[in-house]
Amino acid sequence: MRLLVNAFLDDYNQITCTIGRDFNEGKAERFTLLRGEDIWPLPIESVRESEHHVIYTLSCPDIEMGQSYQVMGPNGYTVELVYRFIVKSERFNNEYYYDGDDLGCRLEDGNTVFRLWAPTSSEVTLVMEGQHHKMVRRDRGVYSQSFRGDLSGKNYHYLVCVSGEVLMANDPYARASLPDSRESVVIFPQAHNRIEAKRREPVIYEVSVRDYTEEGTFACFSEHLDYLKDLGVSHIQLLPVNDFGSVNELHKELSYNWGYDPVNYQVLEGSYSSDVSDPAAAVEDFTRLVRKAHEKGLKINLDVVFNHVYAVSRSPFHRTVPYYWFRYQDARLAAGTFCGNEVDTEMAMVRKYIIDTCLYYVRQFDVDGFRFDLMGFIDVETMKQLREKLTEIKPGIMMYGEGWNMNTAIRSKEACMDNYRLFEGVGFFNDFYRDVLKGSTFDDEARGYGSGEIQLADQMIKAIRGDRFEERRRSVNYVECHDNLTLYDKLVKCCPDDSEYERTERQKLITTVVLLSQGISLIHGGQEFCMSKNGLHNNYNTGDEINKLTEERKQKHQEVIDYVRDVIALKNEKGIGENRRVSFINDEGVILYSVDDLLVIINPSAQSQLYTFARRKRLLLDRKGKCDPVVSASWTVEPLSVMVLESVQDDQ
Repeated sequence: MRLLVNAFLDDYNQITCTIGRDFNEGKAERFTLLRGEDIWPLPIESVRESEHHVIYTLSCPDIEMGQSYQVMGPNGYTVELVYRFIVKSERFNNEYYYDGDDLGCRLEDGNTVFRLWAPTSSEVTLVMEGQHHKMVRRDRGVYSQSFRGDLSGKNYHYLVCVSGEVLMANDPYARASLPDSRESVVIFPQAHNRIEAKRREPVIYEVSVRDYTEEGTFACFSEHLDYLKDLGVSHIQLLPVNDFGSVNELHKELSYNWGYDPVNYQVLEGSYSSDVSDPAAAVEDFTRLVRKAHEKGLKINLDVVFNHVYAVSRSPFHRTVPYYWFRYQDARLAAGTFCGNEVDTEMAMVRKYIIDTCLYYVRQFDVDGFRFDLMGFIDVETMKQLREKLTEIKPGIMMYGEGWNMNTAIRSKEACMDNYRLFEGVGFFNDFYRDVLKGSTFDDEARGYGSGEIQLADQMIKAIRGDRFEERRRSVNYVECHDNLTLYDKLVKCCPDDSEYERTERQKLITTVVLLSQGISLIHGGQEFCMSKNGLHNNYNTGDEINKLTEERKQKHQEVIDYVRDVIALKNEKGIGENRRVSFINDEGVILYSVDDLLVIINPSAQSQLYTFARRKRLLLDRKGKCDPVVSASWTVEPLSVMVLESVQDDQ
């Protein structure tokens, strides 16, 4: 039975000891620090009691980082000293911050070099193809080992001895692994040749690799890009493509997941590979996908999840430097993400890792942007530094995320919408816009402006105008994404008396407003053909039968696809969505929205509206899509429709 429960090094001169009440009633009068034959007394600074323990705060001399120490308590009872919250101290972060760009496995002058940052470890062993190689401790707590030649394809992992315990860990900076993260694999991929995609009005299309094709792989995705090119979107936002833990890569048919449970951030997900048995295949497949997208004028954004990991106990971060990578509250893992942990982005090497990872995807694959899941769990300084580093190598890169103000253990300013003025160049998913247009996401029956609550017109004007931010391009306008109900399912719930025709027209109207508002437009994969997920809110693991984008659904709603294509084409042709001169009129719930010489009329009501103008106007878009160039001074806007008109000079 473990009586002296624990001894933790919580600062450079502070040890916390907890003694269970069932051992000597938790009482102790003397503690001693031991290292081999060396001993140091540990004066007691304070004592406090909990229900089951007595907790002692002890003064200690400066320890030599990475050495093994023991603490002796009452009756000679001795335990290993655990490096704990000392790693959170400013001094530790200053003394052990490593600014090199060579962590992981690198090919240098014909040699394969391994480097691992593990400053609290007393010993690190590299195990490669079953052979053990003791690594050498260098400055800043980096362990390294070098081998002659190119060792591409070799399997490896680390044995990390820290606080008297030996843990097996994969390489946090690995670029490939065996299926299901069994081991890291040496790989030196060729860099992606950059192809500049044509600049267009930003329309982001969010989709999962698995959902987009029947096979659900990078390779198949790259062969089906013409649909998105023809649709006219500018960016494809891929749900997480890095290695995640909830799908068995050897038997992916047995489970389904969107991938918001990261394991190895710089390793691509094996279930998306054309050959999971070849660790290099995923890299080659993804390289080809990005290159082909760029050739077709499409850009690729990656959804990244830096707020939590799949499982702390299995994480290579925790196993290489315990207690460093995650946030804690009252000595327990913080869990504001509802996923059991929060990545501690304020730690210098965590911030560096996030930046290094994003730089890798840009340099290696030439990706065009990042969407940050639960961005409010990332601190402002990390986002500022990341923005600076990314724009140095790719000006114009897109960065945006979920800026919800969450219950987080973050100690400084979090990168949420409330703090948007503290960092530039990063957009936010606009929940005000979303809920005003379609109705509350959290109340299935609640209606929005586009679903019949026309009295919300003034609020809708604020949303379309982008009033939430000084820079309109910081607003990511959307009504549907992977989370919560699809727009079609929402309309089924909140407009139950609508006919199928009326529901489809509302789908078109709401999607059109998203595409023609000021800011960045985002549509979810399938929104353009009334995708339904059987009324499910959280279908992250519900299977292919719910999530796949099927040809049957596309064919059923081909008319909606054609219409959305026309709206996007008009948006690109006329530049609607840029920071332009805009003005609005609320005509009893019908919104008249002027953008320079264009007039957008939004009529979500059940009645037609007749408008007569002093100057003639050319019809560009009605409920059927793009129109022949008819000119008139009077126009009737049909119910549940959007009309776009262009002013005509008197001499035309």
